[in-house]
Amino acid sequence: MFIKKYKAQTLVEVTMSIGIAVIVIVALVVLATSALRNAQESLRKSESSKFANAGIEAVIFYKNVKGFSGVAGGNYQIDNAGGTSVLTPVSTPIDGFVTIASPSGLVYQRKIEVTKAGTTMDVTSTVRWESTQGTKQSQVNRKITDWR
Repeated sequence: MFIKKYKAQTLVEVTMSIGIAVIVIVALVVLATSALRNAQESLRKSESSKFANAGIEAVIFYKNVKGFSGVAGGNYQIDNAGGTSVLTPVSTPIDGFVTIASPSGLVYQRKIEVTKAGTTMDVTSTVRWESTQGTKQSQVNRKITDWR
């Protein structure tokens, strides 16, 4: 009689152990998925910040080469044709964003916007990308003056 009682307790213990193991495995899978998604978002945010800063630096370089008066207000893109980077005005996209590809294979869109007022130039470089949570963006602003 005691043997049957122990068998029933063993069956309950095994069932509870399997249930706890399943809960732990599901929790680990959810944690790993969340960590992977966060790592992907961090990579995209980091790359987009670099692309946004590159837009600002391109305008500064262009201003240094052409002079302050050589930079007109408007939207610009970085054209890498011929192995050299050249800042050119954007005329085709309606919203001013131009698609760029990153070394990691991810696709971004960048808009470099220049607004001039007297001896100051406000430069805004915005990079956006599509995420699982919708459209995200990074933006860098810089005020450049004609100090001469």
